[in-house]
Order: sequence, then C-alpha cells, then structure tokens
Amino acid sequence: MTRNVDSDNQSLRGFLRLVETEYPEELLRVREPIDLRFDATALVFELDHAGKSPVIVFENVRGSTMQLVTNVAGNRKLLAACLGVEPGNLPTAFRERCQKYIPCELVDRGACESGARRIRSACCGTRRSR
Repeated sequence: MTRNVDSDNQSLRGFLRLVETEYPEELLRVREPIDLRFDATALVFELDHAGKSPVIVFENVRGSTMQLVTNVAGNRKLLAACLGVEPGNLPTAFRERCQKYIPCELVDRGACESGARRIRSACCGTRRSR
C-alpha cells in the first residue's frame, strides 16, 4: 500500500494529524499534570514493557505552557505511514531519503513564530540569534 504522502505529513503537526485520523489507537493523550523530569520517560518505558509504542502527547507539563510530544519514532508502522510506504519497505525508503539531501532554507521569520529567541536548524546545524 503506497500512499500519496501529503507534504504536511512531514511536519510534526501533520504527522500528529495523520496518527489521530488514521491510527487513533496509536495516539495517547495524557491530560493530567506531569513532572517533566520523570513522568514522561517512565510512561514510555512502561508502555514499551507492555509491548505498546504509541505517540504520546502530554497536554499539561508542570512549569511549562507547551505540550510535550514523545515517542514519535517508536512505532515502525507510523513511520512507514508518514513516508507513504509499507512497514516492510521502511528501511529502504529511509535509506533512499537519507541519501537525497535537501538543503535547508534559513529564513528570518518562521511560519509558527512563537517568540523564540533563537532559531535552530536541525538539518544544517546552524544557530542564529534574533
């Protein structure tokens, strides 16, 4: 089953929307307040021990106004869906895409401007102060 991969699925928001709509059983939302130091990792390990690897969204992180999303690469089925391939073809698809380097584009303002003081580009490894 090869999918028509929507480029928005390549963003975190797009990936979460894909999981929520097509694989809702693979998404866990935690609404209770959590301590960032231990609770998130403990839950991931506990679920892994039970043989489960959902994407987890912690909606209420103590001391933060932001949600926490974790375990996004913990499930081969979801990674394959994001890339538009069958899970058995994931290693080949991943290797092919890693070999097709797409240079990043540095911009002065991001699409999701959030008041951050620095912009960090993971693909280029550059950091620029604002």
